[in-house]
Amino acid sequence: MKKNKNCQVVITRKTNQFNILTRPDIAPRGLQNAEIVEVCNLIGKKADKEFSQMDLVFRLNAKNRDGQNHVLTRSYNLSGRGVSLFLEDYNAMTGKEMTKTDLYDFDAQSLVKMPVQAEIDYIEGPKGIISKIKSFQPVNETSQPAVA
Repeated sequence: MKKNKNCQVVITRKTNQFNILTRPDIAPRGLQNAEIVEVCNLIGKKADKEFSQMDLVFRLNAKNRDGQNHVLTRSYNLSGRGVSLFLEDYNAMTGKEMTKTDLYDFDAQSLVKMPVQAEIDYIEGPKGIISKIKSFQPVNETSQPAVA
């Protein structure tokens, strides 16, 4: 190997097993068992327009490098299309067919501790690759609820 006077290269190791990119410490892609651990409603103003947003916080069975469960949040804009999106997600999580009129008597806090299966995917966020909940499925008999 020729040495460049401006920049010397020293190879210290050669391997055939490597990752092209180092995986960030995010929830793994695919179907994950999870549990809803918090439901909250955020009310405020943005650009002088009032908004109402419901957040569902999910604790996944998958753990990070420190051994803690990954936590992901799914948000629904209740001032816009979020009601329809929540209905789609709820029906997918439970296998039920709740309608918009059923929401008048629905207690959102009843979702806390509900086991679900969430399909996780990656998206490019402002701070790099992040995990995002793509869709839901009802929990089947062989899946395990999230652990504390």
